[in-house]
Parts: sequence; structure tokens; C-alpha cells
Amino acid sequence: MKTLSAEFSVGDPLPIEPINLFLDDRRYPFTTYHYYGPKIGIPPDQWTLVRSTESARELLKCGLVRTLSLDHDLGGEETGYDLIKWIHENNHWHNIEQIYVHSANPVGARNIKEFADRYFYNKTKLMLSRI
Repeated sequence: MKTLSAEFSVGDPLPIEPINLFLDDRRYPFTTYHYYGPKIGIPPDQWTLVRSTESARELLKCGLVRTLSLDHDLGGEETGYDLIKWIHENNHWHNIEQIYVHSANPVGARNIKEFADRYFYNKTKLMLSRI
């Protein structure tokens, strides 16, 4: 049985408790959980799904994101790499404890990981998606 996560879009009410943020334009947390979820220890239904960097920024601004899982290619102009640069440039690391990269794009995923490691003290895990 597939377990769905909450999906957030700009304009939705902001959370009041810490969240795990999953950025992907087409996948769901349960589709990648099979490959690396048990290593993370966060069940699919405990992720907040966002489909755009705009929605992700809205949640990051509230300072309640505890864990990030980022895709690189998002089907538009912006990428997961753009988001990680924005987090650094705008000092929105706040309470982020861990960053995962679940992209099927190995070059893009590596770029996100290297950038995050440079500013986030090697707390980034690279998980290349097979989906």
C-alpha cells in the first residue's frame, strides 16, 4: 500500500511544527523510499511534498524545515541546485539537520551535494534515483 505525504503549494497554510521537505516535480516520497528510505529512517508519510522551488522557499522562510530531499531537474527553468544556492544566499539554513539528493541526474545531483557540503559541513547524502 502506498502512503501519501502532505502536499504543499504557495498559499496553503504554513506548518507550525518541524517538517521534512521533499522537492520533486513528478515523484512522490514513497517512490524513492524503496531505494533509500530505510537508510534515512523517515517514512514516506512524514514528508511534505513540494513541486516547485517557489513552494520550497515559502516553507524554508518559516524556519521549520528539518530535513530536505532534493531533485535536481524540476521540469522548468529552476532546479534543486538553484534552491540550495538560494538557501545559502538568503541564510535559510535555520534548523536543517540533513540534506538528501534523490535526483536521477548524476551531474546535477553531484553539483547540489558539493555546494551544500561547502556550506553545510558535509551533512549531505547523495542518493541517485533509479526512477
